[in-house]
Order: sequence, then C-alpha cells, then structure tokens
Amino acid sequence: GRDALELVKSTLQEALLDAGCDAKTADTVAVLLEAGLREEAYQALTAHRKGLLAAVHEEQKKLACLDYLLYCLRNGQEAAHPW
Repeated sequence: GRDALELVKSTLQEALLDAGCDAKTADTVAVLLEAGLREEAYQALTAHRKGLLAAVHEEQKKLACLDYLLYCLRNGQEAAHPW
C-alpha cells in the first residue's frame, strides 16, 4: 500500500544521501524512479558518479603532493614541485 511505497522511497532517498547525493538530487532520482523513468534516473546517478570520481582524483593529487613533501622532509631533501 501507500505506507510500503513511502518506506521504499524513504529507504531509497537514504541510500542516495549515503552515496553523497544532495537532497535535491536524491528527491529527483526518487521521483524519476517512481514515475518509471529508469533511464533518466540512471543518467542522473551517472552524472553524480562522475562528479564524485573527479573529486576523488583531485584529492588523490593532493595526497600525492603531500606524500612527496613528507618524503622530502623525512629525508632532508629540498622539495621541488614534482609535476
């Protein structure tokens, strides 16, 4: 019934929030799925995933730079920008 549908929608939105979606994106995807627009929901989540992956890559660059600086400090070397 209606209560079961609300529970599924609530659980889905919670999963989307856990996946880093903001409330607007979570609501949009839930509405799209509720309307049976699976391809549109898939595209919205794919776009969100691309954004997350770009952020991960940016943080990886920062970690690599930090690791290099730590290595130089540990070994008494002059730090030069490695890239």
